[in-house]
Amino acid sequence: MKHLLSLLLVTSFFLIQCGGSKLEEGDANFNKGEYTQALNNYLAYKKANPDDRSVNPKIALAYMNHGKELFAKTKNIDTFSGNFEKAEKFLDNGFTLPEHQKAYSELLFALASAYKQAKPQNEIQKEQYFNNTLDYLNLALDNDADNYKADSLLSQIYQENFQKMFDNGMEFYKRAQKEKNNPDLFLSAEKYLTKAVKFNPGNKEAEDYLSKTRKQTLGILKSNFPFSFCIPDFKQTKNTLFVDLTGQNFSNEKFTFSFDNLELKSLKGNIYKVNPAKTAELKVALQDGQIIEPRKRIDGQLIFDIDPDVKIEAIIYNISPSEHVIKYFP
Repeated sequence: MKHLLSLLLVTSFFLIQCGGSKLEEGDANFNKGEYTQALNNYLAYKKANPDDRSVNPKIALAYMNHGKELFAKTKNIDTFSGNFEKAEKFLDNGFTLPEHQKAYSELLFALASAYKQAKPQNEIQKEQYFNNTLDYLNLALDNDADNYKADSLLSQIYQENFQKMFDNGMEFYKRAQKEKNNPDLFLSAEKYLTKAVKFNPGNKEAEDYLSKTRKQTLGILKSNFPFSFCIPDFKQTKNTLFVDLTGQNFSNEKFTFSFDNLELKSLKGNIYKVNPAKTAELKVALQDGQIIEPRKRIDGQLIFDIDPDVKIEAIIYNISPSEHVIKYFP
């Protein structure tokens, strides 16, 4: 028994030493730019030490750098983005250490640049690549506000694309005014004018036309699985917003409409919820927990208590933590 205990202690010591060695080897590989070897060593260490979360950021950065290397060789954007997806499995809430955030920011800039260089196969993919470029540049700046390369490229893209987005928005807006039976034209105009305002904040003409467009789109019910809504009318007083809402279940299953999932958002980011008691007093009040049959609509009214003279930006229905239906106010 004594000999068995000694053997177990020696074996445990060997495993600890082996695990530590793998981590150190991984660090050495990473510092030399040997990301494949670093990744193999980090993963081996993680397998032997599953509860040690300190290695997770190192694994994530190794995956990202490995993807960057592959893209440099193949020019295949999927190799880069695919390794980013693998990396994200090891991140709970992003990076916490400043040096990791800075490295992450640089890699996000590299990924954004890769999407800008990548050749899309169709118009849908072209728009996806463009949006990914902007999203990753903004995320790069979120992680390192001093990332001048990301800031410079983002500014360049905004300047180059403002006029294009504004012209496209205006084209759809003018068509929508002529073709009264085609509300989708206003939705297209809103999409482009929203980007134009984002690319050139403070441009009065773009902001005015976006407001005019949203007066129309607020009342347009757009198909959205499983649920969507529109606001045909609303009235704001000093402390109250009265809303006339139409919603539709676009799925083939019953859908439950819940007040808890509906919220107003102000321009300053404040959130306001439905006042159930005041809503119940309305003649045509929407009911909390109302069941909507497949393909059926609901129509009714709601009341929100708001701060005095607040400027409302949007009304949002949260279908899930990652899926939202949003209608913007003029």
